[in-house]
Amino acid sequence: MKRRAAIRVACVAFVFSVVVCAAQVRAQQYDLDKLLVGKWRQVVGPFVNTTIFTAKHTYIVESVQRGTPYRLYVEGTWEIRNNNQLWQKAGRRIPEATRLPEWQATVLQIIDANHLKNNQGDVYRVQ
Repeated sequence: MKRRAAIRVACVAFVFSVVVCAAQVRAQQYDLDKLLVGKWRQVVGPFVNTTIFTAKHTYIVESVQRGTPYRLYVEGTWEIRNNNQLWQKAGRRIPEATRLPEWQATVLQIIDANHLKNNQGDVYRVQ
């Protein structure tokens, strides 16, 4: 019995290490600084967010609340830290009274060149 339990533990440890290594290899295949450039879309509850990241490290995001006339527009700058953190600094916004933190950060997980995950869910490249 003890031997079977030890074999199971070893198998679980092996599978876990393979999964971790595969995720690291996938992340190393992409330069997040270059991968982000383009147009991305994310649905968060009733909001649809479309973000354009430029190679000059500026961004524009338009957030639309489905079924309402509400729109939020934000321009700013972005940078990558620690190879997986997207930091965004908000600049101009419409409506101007919108309160946002000076810097916002999220950890990005690369699924593939057209699919990322952040702390609010899946993000897809717009073709």
